[in-house]
Amino acid sequence: MNRGKANVVLEKELGERIRSMEAQLTTLFESDLIGIIRASLTGDILNANDAFLRIIGYTREELLSGRVRLADITPEELRARDRQALEELLTTGTHRPFEKEYIRKDGTRIPIIVGATMERGSKDFCIAFILDITQQKATEERLRGSEEHFSTLADSIPQLAWMADHEGYIFWYNRRWYDYTGTTLEDMQGWGWQNVHDPKEVNRVTERFKQSIATGEPWEDTFPLRSRDGEYRWFLSRALPIRDAEGRVVRWFGTNTDVEEQRRTEQELAHLIRERELMLEEVSTPIIPLWRDVLALPLVGSLDVERMMRATQAALDEVARTNARLCIIDITGARIVDAQAVANLSNLVAALKLVGADAVVAGVTAQAARTLVQLGLDLNQMRTHRTLAEALAMFIKSHDSKYQGTGNTRNAVSKNFR
Repeated sequence: MNRGKANVVLEKELGERIRSMEAQLTTLFESDLIGIIRASLTGDILNANDAFLRIIGYTREELLSGRVRLADITPEELRARDRQALEELLTTGTHRPFEKEYIRKDGTRIPIIVGATMERGSKDFCIAFILDITQQKATEERLRGSEEHFSTLADSIPQLAWMADHEGYIFWYNRRWYDYTGTTLEDMQGWGWQNVHDPKEVNRVTERFKQSIATGEPWEDTFPLRSRDGEYRWFLSRALPIRDAEGRVVRWFGTNTDVEEQRRTEQELAHLIRERELMLEEVSTPIIPLWRDVLALPLVGSLDVERMMRATQAALDEVARTNARLCIIDITGARIVDAQAVANLSNLVAALKLVGADAVVAGVTAQAARTLVQLGLDLNQMRTHRTLAEALAMFIKSHDSKYQGTGNTRNAVSKNFR
């Protein structure tokens, strides 16, 4: 008696589940979300919902009349795939969804995804579900068009270009990168780009790039890249972060601009400028015999270490050659702007004293004296005069008193300062 009641309850629950499933299927069948058909395994469409009719463009009357069969709305080249799906359906009771096309009533094609399952309790009929993916395909086509447009633009720019994900993993290069390096994406993706960097530079470059990846700050660097011929050329490289709506870095876009010729030109120009400066310094730092045993060393421009070393050597050589007793260093036209220049001047005076020549600094006006003192020069340890003429006159007065008052001395001094 209890067992009978249990069976009745079980049958009732089972019936309710079946009715619930049938109601859900009916609701889905009548919905506009997806196309649904009931079809025979021979390809006859026995029933369909409105969504399917809209997909293929036929009316319900045309469908029920038997004029529309699955084979008729399937392109010839896609029927082999349908036969594979039918075999899978017969073997497993269902077939996995796959993408195909239907031919609409107006002759156009519509992309769909179709899946099917055998009808419950039947070996001859199935239920198929058809999803219209026209919008998805249109979106994919627009994306492909955008990608092709981007690739065309990226390939037309003179720079090498690349893209990396938010962690710095490079997944795309433009054609010019491959043309220049002679590599492939398989060679270069990820961190493979390190293989075309100068071994002396690659660690520094990598560290700076990783720092920008970590901070999200734009990256810029200059380094050589190896060409397909093994030649290294210098490139100015930049990368900017691309952020999403929340400000998170999602990828990086970078370029490498060939600056080899510019770099060479700049180096050549710098060399020419330096040569010109050296020529001007030589011209502006002559050793001039002023009087018996007296040399003048006019300094014009900067008093940097290299120049003062040359001036010191020239003065010492001339003192040794002429046995001069005095060298008047005229700083009237010199730029004394820092303590290093003062130190260089002091070193010149000391060097002259070491070879037995007196050193006098001329051109020390009141303003110049204040500047020298502010920069650390002890004027008490150095003989100075306001002008070159004053320094020479003092020397003549002190060392050549036998010529004082003679016209020869006055005429000679006057001649040297005209």
